[in-house]
Amino acid sequence: MTGARDRHADYHASKALGGSTAAKIGASCLRDALVPVEPSDAIRIGSCVDLRWLERMTGGEVYALPPDVNARTKEGKAAIAEWRAEVEREGLYTFDRNAVDCVARLERTVQALAGHRLAETMRRASKVQEAMTWTETIDGGTLDCKGLIDMAPEHADGRDLFDLKTTWGEISPRAVRNLFYRRGYHYQLAHYRRGMRANGPDPVTCGLIVAQTNAPHGVEVFALDRDSLDAAEMELVHSIYPKYAAHLLGADPYAGHGELGSNGLEPVHTITL
Repeated sequence: MTGARDRHADYHASKALGGSTAAKIGASCLRDALVPVEPSDAIRIGSCVDLRWLERMTGGEVYALPPDVNARTKEGKAAIAEWRAEVEREGLYTFDRNAVDCVARLERTVQALAGHRLAETMRRASKVQEAMTWTETIDGGTLDCKGLIDMAPEHADGRDLFDLKTTWGEISPRAVRNLFYRRGYHYQLAHYRRGMRANGPDPVTCGLIVAQTNAPHGVEVFALDRDSLDAAEMELVHSIYPKYAAHLLGADPYAGHGELGSNGLEPVHTITL
């Protein structure tokens, strides 16, 4: 069986533009979006929640807690070495700090999602973690794109498009609206909508299921209004896609230094004499 950390490895290895990268470019700039980021415990918790709730994998298939041993003894060192070998062999997630607390939080989050009637109904009506590819036309050229759709629940009027997000903060409409701005989630949803359109009919509704990884472990469902989605798609087509296509060609576009760092190149420093 494919290890938890290696799920969808072929998808992630592709250089096609994915939804997460499109979101990062839209929320910051090309340069920042392409900087490799070492996964934090918060990111690992979110990945584990995806696997536990969406893909119904067991805890033992997803993560491993370190053995409760004295690392100074010969036996303890041997136990830790065996544990590390198992982690690598099975492709399991581990945590940097307070692993027991991280596991407790992610499992409570999974329970909260499973107990949320709407979220669970949507999951059951979906083919989860559905990978799709398509090609965009950019200034006479082409750009390969990809998407890993968390959920596309089917109903009488068609299919919806929902992405699962986890956060340690509050999940009020105002807080989640700020998440959209900070994380560029509207660009991600617009990117996935274009992918679904290229592979079939448009989704009826696009949005997020947001789950708290801290107490009280709330779960809320948010739909993005069509005008906001359309505006994000326009920016994708006219800005984000061309920037990424130029990056793949090794030719960064010059957008004028009035954007001061938002053009994906090195920042321009202003000197006053």
